[in-house]
Amino acid sequence: MSASSSPPQLSPEPPADLGVAVRNGWDGRASKRFVGLALARVVAQFAGFAWFVISARALGPAEFGRLAAGLTFFALFAGIGDLGTTRTIVRHVAADHRLLASAFRQATGLRVSWGLLTAALTLGALSVITDAVSLPVVAIAGLVAVASGVTELGYAGLRAVGRVRAEAALLLFERVGFLVAATIYVRGHHSAVGIMLIYLASNSVSAIAVSTLIISGRSALRSPPVSFTDRQARLTAAEFALATVSPRISALVLILMATPAGVGVFVAAQRPIEAMALLALSTAAPVLPIVRSRLLAGRRVDAERAAVSVAAALMLVAGPLLAWLAVRPESVLTILFGTEPDGAARLTVRLLALTAVTWTFRGVAEFVLLAEERAGAALRIMTIGVAVNLAGCLLLVPRHGAAGAAIAMLVAEVVMTAAIVAALPRMVDRSSLPDYAPALGLAAITAIGLGWLGASAGGALGVLAVATVVAAFLALRTLRGLEVAT
Repeated sequence: MSASSSPPQLSPEPPADLGVAVRNGWDGRASKRFVGLALARVVAQFAGFAWFVISARALGPAEFGRLAAGLTFFALFAGIGDLGTTRTIVRHVAADHRLLASAFRQATGLRVSWGLLTAALTLGALSVITDAVSLPVVAIAGLVAVASGVTELGYAGLRAVGRVRAEAALLLFERVGFLVAATIYVRGHHSAVGIMLIYLASNSVSAIAVSTLIISGRSALRSPPVSFTDRQARLTAAEFALATVSPRISALVLILMATPAGVGVFVAAQRPIEAMALLALSTAAPVLPIVRSRLLAGRRVDAERAAVSVAAALMLVAGPLLAWLAVRPESVLTILFGTEPDGAARLTVRLLALTAVTWTFRGVAEFVLLAEERAGAALRIMTIGVAVNLAGCLLLVPRHGAAGAAIAMLVAEVVMTAAIVAALPRMVDRSSLPDYAPALGLAAITAIGLGWLGASAGGALGVLAVATVVAAFLALRTLRGLEVAT
């Protein structure tokens, strides 16, 4: 995004014979739209966390294990089945909103067929390899992944045209509706299959609702086909697959080369940090359509400012919590898991907390690369990171266990972030540093306050409460950079 570099070779202008162009939905009140969608995602995340607590207490170990296995396969199917479609649909629709219906139909057909095939092949393999996994649970997980994939494609399409109110409403309806239905169910039943069926029902309702909203809209008229198999789409699919696999590499190496205790330490330390990073990345998703549409309109300065504003705002909001994880990891782990952590767990949390900072920044920057149709650069950077992480784990895990895996992940994140900065120098040049300074300063002040007053639960909560309020205020100010300059 350097001013001196030549503009990226973007897709050609939309054809002129498709009727009146649709106004870019992100040009007006972009910061309010972004904040509204972010709040909806936060509420949805809390609903998911509440269900985790309820299910862990209501189900016995065996049924909770079956449910956990089903959700693990769901995540696997969802990641493999995406094929980069949720990002490719944004690339097409942000360029021309009239492509929404046709792009959604094509992406849905691709994702449904591939998702069903993946689930069927997995079921066939499991039926031959092992009988330790509940095949009905895995089968339902595959169907949930298909329905969820259709919903996510719809959300991505709506996001591309700036219709975030519809996305937020459907998201909250699905998550809160599932929480209510599943909570009522577990009061009298304790079946993992029953709960997975509720997952399937809630996701299916959302898929039908979002499909109806898109297909019945004005965008369905005179909407030409688009390509989900061009070079950029293929590179995007490969990059997304690596991004899905990358966070699991350390845990996989630990399973193969370390003790079960080491695996448990790493997973326990990684879970809250990964949840925060994934929430930040899902919140940053509007960066792709915003930057894409503004680049195509020739407003490069507005596009760059929007990306920096979102990255800085997310770092502001995450800063106090990451400072808590780094300074007082034992209190975080005790709250989440109810046991006093050992020294290895505390060190692992501290190291992984640093990766959340780079993960958030890098995620925003990857959206910019995809918006500029530089999926090849994003794929190269992700490949380098996976290779560094894998090599580091193989070298460090045998001697240092979970801490070694955390070190390898941190080194890989630093390498990928350096590569991102080299590819997008305007993300961290002199003009953008003032945007990041409040986040760094607030995190440092929070860390000092937690070190001084955080020994008690009351002191830690007080410091975090004040820091969070300040972070929210500063983040809202920072997000004004999303607005188009006049």
